[in-house]
Amino acid sequence: KVRFTNMVPTGSQVRGRIKVADIEQKGPGTSMTYEVTIEIDG
Repeated sequence: KVRFTNMVPTGSQVRGRIKVADIEQKGPGTSMTYEVTIEIDG
């Protein structure tokens, strides 16, 4: 779920960039931390 602090104008380009920042073993599973950047042109 993404919430923008201001309205995004109609026709704007919205891009998302996701980078894996960290991976840890947690018992039988894995925990992943992401860095997320959202850019709006318009």
